[in-house]
Amino acid sequence: MGFLSLSKLTSSTALLLLPLLFLFLALDAQQLPNSQSRMLLRLQRLLEYPPALVGWSRATDFCSLPPSPSLTVTCSGGRIVELVIVGDRPAAPGARNALSPAFSSDSLFTTLSRLPSLSTLSLVALGLWGSLPAKVDRFPSLKVLNLSSNYFTGAIPMEMSTMSSLQNLVLGGNSFNGSLPDLKPLAALVELDVGGNRLGPEFPSLSTGIVSLVLRNNRYHGKIPANLTAFHQLQKLDLSSNRLSGWIPPLLFSLPSIHYLDLSDNTLSGQIPSNVSCGSVLGFVDVTNNLLVGGLPSCMLSNSSNRMVLSSGNCLDVGGMRYQHPNAYCNGAAFAAILPPANKISGSESNVGAILGIAGGVFVGAALLGLLVFLVFRRSRRTMESKAIVLYKPEAAKSLPQDTTKTPADAILQRLAPGWLHGYSETIEIESKTCGYESPFIAVEDRDPGSIYGLEHGEKYDIYQFGLILLEIITGKPAGSKSEVDFLRSQLQKSLTDSPPDLRGIADPTIRGTFAVDSLRTAVEISLNCVSGDPNQRPSIDDVIWNLQYSTQIQDGWASSENLSIQV
Repeated sequence: MGFLSLSKLTSSTALLLLPLLFLFLALDAQQLPNSQSRMLLRLQRLLEYPPALVGWSRATDFCSLPPSPSLTVTCSGGRIVELVIVGDRPAAPGARNALSPAFSSDSLFTTLSRLPSLSTLSLVALGLWGSLPAKVDRFPSLKVLNLSSNYFTGAIPMEMSTMSSLQNLVLGGNSFNGSLPDLKPLAALVELDVGGNRLGPEFPSLSTGIVSLVLRNNRYHGKIPANLTAFHQLQKLDLSSNRLSGWIPPLLFSLPSIHYLDLSDNTLSGQIPSNVSCGSVLGFVDVTNNLLVGGLPSCMLSNSSNRMVLSSGNCLDVGGMRYQHPNAYCNGAAFAAILPPANKISGSESNVGAILGIAGGVFVGAALLGLLVFLVFRRSRRTMESKAIVLYKPEAAKSLPQDTTKTPADAILQRLAPGWLHGYSETIEIESKTCGYESPFIAVEDRDPGSIYGLEHGEKYDIYQFGLILLEIITGKPAGSKSEVDFLRSQLQKSLTDSPPDLRGIADPTIRGTFAVDSLRTAVEISLNCVSGDPNQRPSIDDVIWNLQYSTQIQDGWASSENLSIQV
C-alpha cells in the first residue's frame, strides 16, 4: 500500500512539474546569446541613444520587451528575427535632425550584419545619413527592409538585386539618386516605396508580381512603360510629381487589382480614350496638373461613394468641370526645347556661350525668376569680355517652314513677350567690360578648360560655372570662394524641405513675388545639381534645359491661374 501511494505521489508531482519544465525550456530558448545582446547595446551607441532605446542596459531582457509604436524586438530560437526602431529625427526641414558627423553608415550595417536571422529590419526617422553600403545584402532571411525618412544619399547599391527573400522594400524620404538596381530577380518583392528621393531618369525594372509601387516625387523622365499593364497583381501605383510625359497607357485604369492610381503633377499629354473601362476595384484616380486634353471616359466622369476622380489643372473638355486650362496652355506647355547637335556645343572654346545662350533664352521666355534676364545680362557685363553667344539651329530644322524654325527662346518669347522679339536675332551680342569683378566660378573651381581636367570634364565644368551664376541670381549673393558656395548650398538645401516662407527668405528680394513656389524650387534644384562637388553628379546640358523648360510650364500655369496663394 505504501509503495502504491508513493508511486501515485511521484506521478502527481511529475504532472505538476511538467508545465513548469516546458515553461523553463521556452524561456531558455528566448534568452539571447551574449553576442547578440552586445550587438544591440552597440547599436544603441551607434544610433546615439534615441528615445526608444534610452532604457537599454546589460541587464535588459531584450526578448521580453513589450512592443510599442517606436520599438519592437522579436526573438525566435534564441535569435533576433525582427527589429523595428522609430526615432524622432524625421527627414524634415534641413539636415539638423541628422546624426552627428561621427556616425558611420558602414559601421551601422557591420553591426547589424551580426544579427543574421533578421527577417524584418525597420530603422525609421533616426537621422541616419551617408551612403547605403553594399553589405546591406548580408541578411539572407530578410523579408522587410524599411529605412524611410532618413538622410541617406548616393546610389542604391547593386547588391540589393541579390536579396532574393525581400518582400517589402521601403526607402522613401531620403536623398538617394541615380537609377535603381535591377529588381526583376526579386520575385518575392510585393512592395517598393522609394518616394521622395532623387531617383531617375530610367524607370525601374521590376517583377510583375509587385502589389504596391510608389515612385512619387522623384526624377523619372519619359513615358510610362507599357509593360506596367502586365502587372495584374498591382493594387497601388503612385507616379506623382515626376517628369513623365506622353500618353497614359489606357489599360492602367482597368488592371484587375488596381484600386489606387496617382499620376498627378507630371507632363502627361494626349487624350484618355472614351472607351476606356475602369477596374472593378478602382477607388481613387488622380491625374491633376498634367497636359491632358479631350474628355474623360464615362467611368471617371463623376465621383461616387466607391470611386474618387481628381482631374483639375489639365485642358479637359468636361461639362461643368472647373479649374481647367484652355487648350492653348497644354499645346504650348508640351513644347520641347530643341537642343543643338552635340558636336556644336562640346568644344572647349564655346561651351559656356552655348549653355548661357540657350539657357538664357529659356529663362527670358519663361520669366522664370521675374527680373532674371536683367540680372544675367547685368552680371555678364561685369564678368565677361565682349563675345557673341550664339543660339544654334539644328540642320534638320532648316528644311522647315520659316515660322517653325525659331529657336526655343524665340518660340517662348513669342508666346509670352512678343514685343521683345523686335530686332531679336539668332546671335545676341553682349558687350561688356571688366570692372574688377572676379568671376565666381574662377575663384571657386580654378580649372583651365584647356587642361587635362577640362578636356575630360569640359561640359561638367561649364555646368558648374552656370550653376554658380544661377546661385547668385536666386539668392542675390555672389559666391567668390568654396566656403561661400558651401554656405549657399546648405541654405538652399534647407530651403527645399522648409515651408514656402523659408523659400521666400532665401530668394533675392528684388525677385520676390514674381514666381510660383514650385518654379523656384525647380530652379534651386537645378543650381544645387550644377554645383555638385562631384563632376559625375552634375547634370548634362540636356537635363539643364529640360528642367528649365519644366519650370517654364509651372510658371505658365501659375501665371494663368487666378489663385495667387502659391506665389513667393
